[in-house]
Amino acid sequence: MVMREAKGQEDAEFAKFEAIGDKLEGVYKDVRESDKYGKIYEFEVSGKKVILLGKTDIIPKMAEIPIGSFVSIKYINNIKTAKKNMLKEFEVLFDDGVIEEEEVKD
Repeated sequence: MVMREAKGQEDAEFAKFEAIGDKLEGVYKDVRESDKYGKIYEFEVSGKKVILLGKTDIIPKMAEIPIGSFVSIKYINNIKTAKKNMLKEFEVLFDDGVIEEEEVKD
């Protein structure tokens, strides 16, 4: 994954997934809407602020994840849409720190 400085946010970097297997892991800090970019997600990764622009596949997967959760986002595949466009597919996992009842029984 390539990180580049976020314009206008000198203390932040943009996450850019270029190759299958690229991964972002960090604490989910914030989400906001932009007229130009849509959803903008903010993470803390190794003490640095990382910005991720909402990708079509990521938006529904991030919808139920609480802010403050540890999140792992991995670029896993390319999907061809009905219009023959390529769409990046991501695996999104998270740990919100809540212990499920099933985990307690084990």
